[in-house]
Amino acid sequence: MEAYGDVDELNSTIGVVRAFNAELVGIHSSADRLEEEMRWMQNKLFDVGGLLATAPGQTFKNMPTVTARDVTRLEKLMDRCQKDLPPLKEFILPGGGKISSLLHQARTICRRAERLCVRLGREEPLDPALVRFLNRLSDTLFVLARWMAKQQSEPEFLWERDPEGSVKRETCGKGVTWTDWTPTSSRPAILQWCFPLVQEVQAIDVLLWVGSLRIWVRP
Repeated sequence: MEAYGDVDELNSTIGVVRAFNAELVGIHSSADRLEEEMRWMQNKLFDVGGLLATAPGQTFKNMPTVTARDVTRLEKLMDRCQKDLPPLKEFILPGGGKISSLLHQARTICRRAERLCVRLGREEPLDPALVRFLNRLSDTLFVLARWMAKQQSEPEFLWERDPEGSVKRETCGKGVTWTDWTPTSSRPAILQWCFPLVQEVQAIDVLLWVGSLRIWVRP
């Protein structure tokens, strides 16, 4: 029951991805492509959920299937998207815009569903194709998250080995490295406007902290 509950949660999250992506369908070809793949994935996840909810050994007419052909489709999709992506030399933090962030969230739910299916397979007969499909689907969602970030010129945040260091690094969708958040002509206009405001807030915060410290140490 937990396994197909997680598959249902995954399906719902992909539905949220589609809802956000719908705003770009017909405008950007990447959104059209993502919509097509997400719709197919949702239908296949209904098949997975139906199979998980069926008692071992039970069969019925028009029973859904998940086959090696479905796994191959995911692998081919990953290969096509990878051609548009720079090599991944560092771990990235989940993020990169609304759609990419939701795809990362879907990926983690898919991993959880996969783990539960592996556990279920140790307790009762389970078609190995289901586990293979979920395994490749989670990888596909990761690649799609990176691919959509690049298509929309959203930043990919790199894992920092020294998060306490003075320099923060990130890569934008075009592969450019930014060493800090100081506005430049290449940054979005909203960041140009927000950065001075952030600096003001930080200055006020320091003054309040110093004032509180003085009150605390006053005899």
